[in-house]
Amino acid sequence: MKNLLVTLCFIGAGLTSFANHTKGGWMYYRYVGPGTSPNTALYVITLKIYTECVLTANQWCPDVNIAIYSAANNSLIENVDVPGSNVMNIQNCTRQVCHPCINDIPNICYKIATFEFYRQLPVT
Repeated sequence: MKNLLVTLCFIGAGLTSFANHTKGGWMYYRYVGPGTSPNTALYVITLKIYTECVLTANQWCPDVNIAIYSAANNSLIENVDVPGSNVMNIQNCTRQVCHPCINDIPNICYKIATFEFYRQLPVT
């Protein structure tokens, strides 16, 4: 029995496994102007996520949840469900405009999903 277990462990260790998942991303915000209410400001908040182009339906979410917290006391202001606004496939693009944050551009296909929304937030 012990020999069978050791043999199965070696066979399992030799098998190649594959995983497709999020490779990276970044979030940023931009001040748009004063809000419509006193002591508020309007921002556009953007999340970009890199994944591989080949994903199954279970590996891709058409929307994301973004939580916004107060800078004054770290309390939750709002949870926002944000639908995807743009999905771009970059297949072997070697131009810097395709990959503004990558210096040594790989020869691979990436899907870049953009989630963007406007939000009026209190000035802290």
